Amino acid sequence: MKVFLSWSGERSKLIAEILRGWLPLVIQAVKPWLSASDIDKGTRWSSDIATQLEETSFGIICLTPENLDAPWIQFEAGALSKTIDGAFVCPYLFEVDPADIKGPLVQFQTTRATKEDTKNLVNTINSLLQECIPEIQLNKVFEMWWPDFEEKLTAVNHIVKERTQIKRSDRELLEEILDTLRSQTRDKELSRQLPLFDEFESETVAIDHNPDWQIGMKVIHPKFGSGVVRKVEGNGRDTKVIVWFDTVGPKKLLVRFANLEIQQ
Repeated sequence: MKVFLSWSGERSKLIAEILRGWLPLVIQAVKPWLSASDIDKGTRWSSDIATQLEETSFGIICLTPENLDAPWIQFEAGALSKTIDGAFVCPYLFEVDPADIKGPLVQFQTTRATKEDTKNLVNTINSLLQECIPEIQLNKVFEMWWPDFEEKLTAVNHIVKERTQIKRSDRELLEEILDTLRSQTRDKELSRQLPLFDEFESETVAIDHNPDWQIGMKVIHPKFGSGVVRKVEGNGRDTKVIVWFDTVGPKKLLVRFANLEIQQ
């Protein structure tokens, strides 16, 4: 017996996947079919789905608070009710109250994601089989496999939360990369705008460079951090240097007050 599983959204898909793996453990004659179409993309009902519906005896709609108004859910529920003989369509409610359901879904008998209601759902599916499993045997099998189902169902919200955090981290990483690229682009632009050393206007008085300070010398400033000497002016107590710092760009400093440390 084929059971058509309909879903929309991440939580709904997880629940559908759990049902697909669990139902055959309880009733071996059940063959769940889970649509691989991403219903959130607005894809139209494919011929493959139509074919599956023609061979389906039972449909389960996995409902969550975020997909109650999803167009695909409403569309597929209507399609199931028209295609499946006898309209055996069951909305499976995860953190949803029956009063919250609207549209075509209100005409169907709902099943909450609880032990009692899920057991009733299993019994209904079993009653449609050509060879039903005896009730006592079915109850024993259900009790044996229910803890596994309940554990996976309980983990749904945690799994979605973890995936959301991972996606958020990816976005933050991307933003950090973009910020770095913007900073590098800005530094290159400033570098292009800054005149080369020999393009600075010469002083009217000849400059006697202090031999302790040379162009290309690497220095560290207590506030601005690491930098490279780009130009030296004056001498003695009046020695000035233009330093290109990694963090703030070019700075013109009077050496005797700058507290620069020369890197060896």
